[in-house]
Amino acid sequence: MKAKIWFWSILYLTFLTLLAHWSIGKAYEWAVAEKASHAAKDREIELSARAIREEVAEFARGRDEAREWGASAATAVRTALYLRDPNAPCPKNASAIVRGAAASVHGVFARRSSQSPINSDNLPIFLEHNWLTKASGTRVGDPLKIRGATMVHGLSRTDYLWFDPVYWRPGCEACHQGAEPGAFAGSISIRIPMMPE
Repeated sequence: MKAKIWFWSILYLTFLTLLAHWSIGKAYEWAVAEKASHAAKDREIELSARAIREEVAEFARGRDEAREWGASAATAVRTALYLRDPNAPCPKNASAIVRGAAASVHGVFARRSSQSPINSDNLPIFLEHNWLTKASGTRVGDPLKIRGATMVHGLSRTDYLWFDPVYWRPGCEACHQGAEPGAFAGSISIRIPMMPE
């Protein structure tokens, strides 16, 4: 009888020992797998963060390049508008000159805009409303804090809008009643694609 008790006791203890070893082994495997899973997740998060940082840096580079294009296009537009006489008022075909001169520089699009234009084609669109409102009341030589803005069209297209201020010149009052030389008149808006359609 005692032999049977000892036999079953030893068998039970052996089973418990094996079960404990198995449980410890499984717990160790689970811990290793969990650690690997966390490491993989951390790696995935780091890769995502790096990709986002690179995308932001690329966007910033594109924006800086767009600013340079906007400034050079604005220079081309002003040169084309006032080539004959820097102090002369705008020619009658100014809108066409603006579009053509900007298109010749990097193929960008430009237009004139004003809050009270004679030509309805020059009514403000997109972000021009906000910019014209902020710039109104300034005069020639006043610093302008905001010169550009980013426009995002869905996921496939991003444009940069560069604003170049236009001020009334002597002679503008011939067509624009109440135009005061040196006062803010409107803007030349230059749209530069940062990402293709």
